[in-house]
Amino acid sequence: MTPANDSTASRMRSLYALHRSLSVSITAIQSRLRLSGTNRLRYALHGGQRWMSLLAGKEWRGMFHNRRKDGSIYWESASISPLRDERGNITHFIAVKEDITAQKRAEDQLRMNATVFDTTAEGIMVTDEENRIKTVNPAFSRITGYSQEDVLGHMPNILSSGRHSKSFYEKLWESVLQKGYWSGEIWTSESSIS
Repeated sequence: MTPANDSTASRMRSLYALHRSLSVSITAIQSRLRLSGTNRLRYALHGGQRWMSLLAGKEWRGMFHNRRKDGSIYWESASISPLRDERGNITHFIAVKEDITAQKRAEDQLRMNATVFDTTAEGIMVTDEENRIKTVNPAFSRITGYSQEDVLGHMPNILSSGRHSKSFYEKLWESVLQKGYWSGEIWTSESSIS
């Protein structure tokens, strides 16, 4: 949103500078919160409610986008608390902040991976170090007829149809052990798990 006038833009820049500070004077914040109705709403939509809550004496915790001095955007987690003088008046704020950009990117990557896992047409089975099935995707269930509940905790040999040679399974497991996965077509038995 574009500020309504230069004075409001100046106030917004000042609030940004205050936000970046570790300890901020309450008088300085109060002087910058003297915004008119429309500008107060515009400010509230961009973090003002965080300060309004703090001015009411409450701690604020949250995550938001922030901008570095070089202009780049990053994710930040913050916990901001009011500090009071001996009379109980709020005099400053203290903030504990953390750049969580890498965490947010990892979460986005996991969401994307989950979407691929759930929507691919290929059947996927994931096992643990003891070779027990941990999860399967919807395509696996559609292709094999086994629901996820049917196979969780079982060994993959529950799918054995008896139609493949011993050397087929040896090559399959050699691939799993060397590459971490196997890809191909396999005959499976009919679902007989009760």
